[in-house]
Amino acid sequence: MKKILSIVGHQEWLHFGVRDRIIRMFHTSGSSGDVPFERSFFGRRYKGNLNTFIDWSVYYYGAYTKEELLCMRDFLEAMDDPVVVDVGANIGHHS
Repeated sequence: MKKILSIVGHQEWLHFGVRDRIIRMFHTSGSSGDVPFERSFFGRRYKGNLNTFIDWSVYYYGAYTKEELLCMRDFLEAMDDPVVVDVGANIGHHS
């Protein structure tokens, strides 16, 4: 079932709110135990676990705050020598 829900979550032509409701009807971010997974993530391999919300978002939607990441990627690709410093205490998706 998780694989089918992940396919639904990656259908970006479908409004996010619809995808989110469908997925949450069957699997909420807090309902998983220890479920490790590995995904392609912006050209790299991402190892995550469904027991954390950000990883749950990567599994079902491709990224947490995907629009922000795409915007930052486009912005940085337009620069000659971009420098990024991640000062957060989270997983580091934005760097």
